[in-house]
Amino acid sequence: MGMYKLSMNNKQILGCFSYEIISIPYYANISEQEEIADEMNKKMFIQMLKECSRYCEPGKTVFELLWNVQKAKDTSVQNKLRLYFIVRILSDSEEKLVQRGNLIEQNIISHLRAGGFQVIKSDFKEIQNLQEDLRA
Repeated sequence: MGMYKLSMNNKQILGCFSYEIISIPYYANISEQEEIADEMNKKMFIQMLKECSRYCEPGKTVFELLWNVQKAKDTSVQNKLRLYFIVRILSDSEEKLVQRGNLIEQNIISHLRAGGFQVIKSDFKEIQNLQEDLRA
């Protein structure tokens, strides 16, 4: 697992990793299956978060979804929508941080892929840059 780690002033370590969701499940006739697909995805995300929370210390793990629209420079090209799943973990030990991070990461990946989502590991530095751009 490629986790970005940052030592904090309070002797704790912040670990972060992220995945870009590059494809969501395709439903052939969305008008007929929209409610079913919506319910399936809700249940999958709820189950994934419930299972991930088993590996978290209370108040020390954050799960985020980041939606980012990259405007196309050329008007003949559509804007690009990017979706990221981000995890931030705070720990007093690097060993615990890595153990928890590995379990959470495996859980997230298996749930998303089983749900028909395609994901790729993303560079957390890229996520930081996106978030800084949003604040500017």
